[in-house]
Formats: sequence, C-alpha cells, structure tokens
Amino acid sequence: DKGYLDITEIYHKFADLKNKETDESGGEWYPLTSPLSVLSFDERGNSQIKIVEKIYREKVKTSIKHLILQDGHEIKCTIPHH
Repeated sequence: DKGYLDITEIYHKFADLKNKETDESGGEWYPLTSPLSVLSFDERGNSQIKIVEKIYREKVKTSIKHLILQDGHEIKCTIPHH
C-alpha cells in the first residue's frame, strides 16, 4: 500500500458518475459518493487537510508541470495550478 490515492483512483472511487454536471466550457463536475479529505498546499507551501466538495475534470491541451516534493512525492499539474 502506497499510503495515498492518485487522481485516477480518486475519480474512480469517489466521483458519482451518474450525477455529472457539465459547465459552459465543457468541464465536468461530479458530486462525491462518500466524504473525501486531501492534503493540500497553500501559497507558502504549507500543507493542510482540506475537505473535497466535488471532483472536476476537463480535457486540457497544455504543458503539464512535474513537481517533486521534499518527501519524494510527485505532483503533476497544469502551469496555472502550480
């Protein structure tokens, strides 16, 4: 057990696929099937636990930035979200 779920695992385990909402830009919003908390980072790099309200998914055609944290974990994100 790696001690965490990646975004694909979160999507398949927690997204309520039957109740998807699509916004005007084509992004998909999914309510959760059960409560979910995640480790998040603020603008100073401090970690904190946050409660997830919905899962958002969209197709992107942009560069993906790969960040390696001090503990060795890797995060992949679009440049506006780094």
